Amino acid sequence: YDTYDDNMNEDEYQQWQCNLLNEINRVLTPNGSLFYNHKDRRYCKRDYPPENFILQSNLKLYQTIIWDRGYTANQNSGYFRPNLEKIFWLTKSSIDCLSLPKFYRNKLPECFKSSIWRIAPDRKNSHPAPFPQLLAEICILATTDQGKSRMNNHAQKKINNQLTCFLFKAEQNCTI
Repeated sequence: YDTYDDNMNEDEYQQWQCNLLNEINRVLTPNGSLFYNHKDRRYCKRDYPPENFILQSNLKLYQTIIWDRGYTANQNSGYFRPNLEKIFWLTKSSIDCLSLPKFYRNKLPECFKSSIWRIAPDRKNSHPAPFPQLLAEICILATTDQGKSRMNNHAQKKINNQLTCFLFKAEQNCTI
């Protein structure tokens, strides 16, 4: 992480990200979802929210989820500490919420049924705010119906077998 110099011109950066999202849209299934994690970007002493390029892409913004990371180190002294990141639930087409998978989502603990998720970063690596595995698991389960996954059988069995463990772990992370 420390070896990458994030100093790309903001216009180039936004175009690069928009192109990336459009390529994902091209290969996404018609009813597919993408959970895209991106925080506001600091460039030339200004704040650039990712919505600027997300709304220019071909993907549809279904919902914005806030990841409240809790305490994190301040990388940019002189600014308030950025303790949140955004997770954008993007879809290929405008979807009807009634057609969305509900089996696993309805089993999530109450604290993950709102649009603000309070989960501490995984501190086991050198990134200042490492993305916790629990966040990815919630996103997968929120868009998966029992028996309707496109995962291979081994992966689906693993998810089904770990659901009870996951729900217990998620319940333990509820801080609301």
